[in-house]
Amino acid sequence: MKKLFTLGGLSTLVLTLGMAAIPLAQALADSTGTTSSTTVTPTPGPKVDLPPLFLANAQGEVYVVHDGNKQKADPPQEVAANDHILTGKDGQAYLEFQDGGTIGIGPVSDMKINELNIKGDNFKARFVMTFGKFKAAMHKLTAAHSLFEIEAGGVISGIRGTVFEVDYDKDKKQEATKTYEGTVYTKAQGKEQMVEKGFAMSVTDGGSPVMAALGGNDISDFLAFVDASTDLEKKKEILLKQLEKRLLERVMKQKSNSPSDIMFHF
Repeated sequence: MKKLFTLGGLSTLVLTLGMAAIPLAQALADSTGTTSSTTVTPTPGPKVDLPPLFLANAQGEVYVVHDGNKQKADPPQEVAANDHILTGKDGQAYLEFQDGGTIGIGPVSDMKINELNIKGDNFKARFVMTFGKFKAAMHKLTAAHSLFEIEAGGVISGIRGTVFEVDYDKDKKQEATKTYEGTVYTKAQGKEQMVEKGFAMSVTDGGSPVMAALGGNDISDFLAFVDASTDLEKKKEILLKQLEKRLLERVMKQKSNSPSDIMFHF
């Protein structure tokens, strides 16, 4: 009588003689005086590189435009340079940097990722707002070649680690940079100006910059954004695992559709 058992991924044949069960390896050893062993090395599965920036959360009407294709957002999902994030009247989108930092895109907005070069000590991220609201909470950028800038209405706002907001009203041609923590530098009309914590600088239709203190509504928006950013940071590891699974499934699907994997039967 023969039985086949599976142990540790290997099949072991057991010979049953009367009431005694003797493993085949032992039977062979008894007859030859030697025991052979086989080491099985598991084949490593495919791996994927997680993107430095990804769409972590989308509420309401949110779309991602990639290579000219506009599709409804389905977070968590990767984003890349030249992608656009579009939001409707009830839309809200949050993007997370893998190494820390959150971007919030408000309703009725069009944001383009103009440059995304993050590798090792190099951190360069540039964004363009065609219209709408853009908030960012970033950890301090310490590398010498670090750059984080957002352009809207001809005004460039940049940071090295802070919490700030850029709004652009395309109808009024008005850009506003609001600083909630740290300091933000702005470049407008060939001049650079610093916007300190608690202040906002606005430029309307190419006019002179106007500085003013943040209002109550600004503070409320800031607190809501910080709460959302903190919540997403806590969930980041889970979101990255979900994103990794999606990317792996895509790789496996592409591999299965590859001509090299087609088998011919005669």
